[in-house]
Amino acid sequence: MTDESVSRRRLLAALAVPSAAGLAGCTDLLDDGTAATTSSCPPYDPVAPSTTAWRGHLGPPTNTGAVAGGAVPQGELTFDWEASLPTHTGHHVPVVVDGTVYAHDLDDDLAAFDAATGETLWVTDVADPVADPAVVGDTLVVTTRADVRAYETGTGDRRWTHDGLEGSWSDASPTVANDTVYLQRGIATHALALADGSRRWRVPTGLASKSTPAVTADAVYVAGDDTYVRALSPADGSERWRTKTAARVDCNLSVVGDTLLAGTDAGVVLALDAATGAERWRHELAPRDSDDRDRPARPETLATDGSRVYVATDGYLVALAMTDGTPCWRARSYQGGYASGVAVGAGHVYAPTGQDAHLSVFDAATGDRVQAVRSEQAEHLDIGPSLAEGGLYLAGRDAVVRFS
Repeated sequence: MTDESVSRRRLLAALAVPSAAGLAGCTDLLDDGTAATTSSCPPYDPVAPSTTAWRGHLGPPTNTGAVAGGAVPQGELTFDWEASLPTHTGHHVPVVVDGTVYAHDLDDDLAAFDAATGETLWVTDVADPVADPAVVGDTLVVTTRADVRAYETGTGDRRWTHDGLEGSWSDASPTVANDTVYLQRGIATHALALADGSRRWRVPTGLASKSTPAVTADAVYVAGDDTYVRALSPADGSERWRTKTAARVDCNLSVVGDTLLAGTDAGVVLALDAATGAERWRHELAPRDSDDRDRPARPETLATDGSRVYVATDGYLVALAMTDGTPCWRARSYQGGYASGVAVGAGHVYAPTGQDAHLSVFDAATGDRVQAVRSEQAEHLDIGPSLAEGGLYLAGRDAVVRFS
């Protein structure tokens, strides 16, 4: 499956990438649903991340979805290339490191592409890969329905397999840090040695989890259906603290500085002290903009640049103040899928949207939409985005696509 099945001409005919003028802030949602700002929101003061790669589910192992300014495309997004990755089932988010894009479908293919040209570097068979891959150094980690595997990034050769950790397409993605693969499978958190896949430790969690762990040098943060958020020791899995929430946690955890972020299926976003688990603030999400107005929106992805917390829900995208959870702006044009999310860099937020644009670029401080990427064939752009090394990467239907 290395031949490109969709030509550049056909994609360019399907895509238009116009600039959208910034929309003035106001106190209520605008008619087109792009944004609303509030005067009570603290000044925008982001933390400058150092990473320029997109190594896993939401970029760095801390799951912030934020990259350094040097990783962000300059000016208006324009189409660069499309690389074929046909599928009958779907894709997961591409990861991008050191000039190479790694992606798999949900059928049987794992592939590597040149980030500059889209040239296929290698393709290897993988039976039923699931969840987003993760990469560190020259090792690429992929989970399947039957096991966990590691591949050599330069050749696609398999390095090791850890059997007995079955998964499904909706499972949490692995997080790689500290020379260790951390992942949720069954009713436990597992730590595997990156070098050979051997088990380092296993910690039971009581119930299953679909929440991707956030990892720092000092802690592994996990959550799941048992409604607890836990901090574990990276070395041996011993529990540092646990905090009870009111509902299960399905979306990823995210940590920046000394703050851990979590979102529950009850529509609550929590900011916890990363060292102790003590609650700093909570925000109850407004109902979805739909007929089901009695149910709060559910958080699906959490990202942060240290100044705002970007919560992608099943109804809209909202930015909260990192300091106290004050709502800063909301974009009801957000429209995510099973593997959609948000990416943040250089004062912009990149997110999939419906209505008049499939992908939108928002001003992180105000929520004004500064660019819209339109597509007549939205299936090409519904997985991702990944933001890395000067490019924006998405996957969908039969291909991986880059804009810069």
